[in-house]
Formats: sequence, C-alpha cells, structure tokens
Amino acid sequence: LVQLLARRVVPDDDSHCESFVQFNRVRFDCDDSNISFLREFIDHFLNSKERKEMKSHEIEPLTLWHAIIVIKSNSNCARTKQPLSLDDYLALPISFGLTKTQRKLCYDLFLKYEE
Repeated sequence: LVQLLARRVVPDDDSHCESFVQFNRVRFDCDDSNISFLREFIDHFLNSKERKEMKSHEIEPLTLWHAIIVIKSNSNCARTKQPLSLDDYLALPISFGLTKTQRKLCYDLFLKYEE
C-alpha cells in the first residue's frame, strides 16, 4: 500500500519527498520469482536439529507460517506497533491452537526468522 501511495502522491514541496525501499512479499511456497518461506527459511535457513525439533513437536511448516503471522499481526500488534512478546503469545486463548511447548518453539523460530 505504501508503495502504491508513494507512486501516486506528488508533494507540493520537494523537501517532502520520501524514498521507500522495495517491499518483498514472502509467500508460503512459490516459484523462484518470489521469496518462498518453505524454500528459503525452512529448507535453507533452519538447521537439521531445528527441523527435527519441529517434527518431534508435530509442527508442520504451514503451522509455523501461521504462528509467525499471528505473532506479527495479532490485534495487539496494531496498538503496540510491535510483534507479540512471548508472554503475550503464550497467553492467547486455546482457539489459536498449539500447546504451550509448541508455541514456545514457534516463538523461538520466529525470533530466528526475524534475524
């Protein structure tokens, strides 16, 4: 949205011009023309120990993808302008799914994802 607005809005004063970096859209799985969460993060960034830990806790890549979306875009994030803290994520109702141990692992992997 910011990119679209930046292209269509011409300020009255040149000193009000802003430059925006390009935003890359991350998709769960896609071809080489876009950034793939499954290919780039799960397959290449996580080490085998982390992938085994995901498997032992029954966390599929799509489950982790959804957990990261919840952590980054929960309604509390709009108020704080920050991702959920670990305590806030663990305190979410059961309707968000996952056990406490699974949520802890997802949050740890989210922190690695944010690097």
